[in-house]
Amino acid sequence: MRIKNLVASFIEYAKRGETKGRYYHTFPALFDHYFLFWADKNLPFYDDVKTIQKQTDLILGHLSSIENRFKKHGLDTEALRVVLFVGKNTTNGHAALLDEEWWVWLPVEAYASEFQVNTFVTHEILHGLHYQRHPKLFFRTRKQKYLLSRQVITEGLATFGSMTVLGVDRQQALWADYLSDMEYITWWKEYKNQRRKIANYILQNWNTDSKGLFEANNPKDIFNFRAGYAFALEVIEAFSKKTKNFDDLFEMSPSLIESWIRKHYNSTS
Repeated sequence: MRIKNLVASFIEYAKRGETKGRYYHTFPALFDHYFLFWADKNLPFYDDVKTIQKQTDLILGHLSSIENRFKKHGLDTEALRVVLFVGKNTTNGHAALLDEEWWVWLPVEAYASEFQVNTFVTHEILHGLHYQRHPKLFFRTRKQKYLLSRQVITEGLATFGSMTVLGVDRQQALWADYLSDMEYITWWKEYKNQRRKIANYILQNWNTDSKGLFEANNPKDIFNFRAGYAFALEVIEAFSKKTKNFDDLFEMSPSLIESWIRKHYNSTS
């Protein structure tokens, strides 16, 4: 992976009060994508310089070991590019086609611990590899971004992939260290209680908006607290038992996933 680091530029421009103009021009394609899909351009940038520098160093200190883990699983990340930048504290990052190259983009303010770096940097790299091999799963409109079928397959694979590449359990792959052990146990129990309803909801809305299933907006409502990730992970886990390697998983289609869910969950029950 080739790394582009925009953090030093941000710190320099922040001292001069120039983050609204000159910082944007360090990578216009990135910020156009970021502001269109992930953050309000009118919100202020995260500006705790001490934290920014600390978390940038944390990410940079782990990228090589993460890349080595991919190599051990036969996954080639050589063609991916990675960009570190300061954003608006609205997302952990993702992957995108920017200037005709696949980039994994990481807002450094989102990575406060080693757990979060290992789990979610790996997760975002898997998005990059997935889009690289299956470009039709990438999105170019907001409607495509929130398409439920697209999110089930892409988020399921990225979550299962991070669990496999890192050799961690389901809890870390889904949440890193955002939930305590007890909070996770409670969340997982509620997910299992609602699993069939979640499956039916997904089938009934397969070609429409995912709503809150892949967001973490309301801890009291599993449908708005990352339930989609849990369900998608279980689906990909089931598929992985029938495949030989990641290449087979990368080639899965949304229609194949939908057929499997319909076979295992009756949408009318």
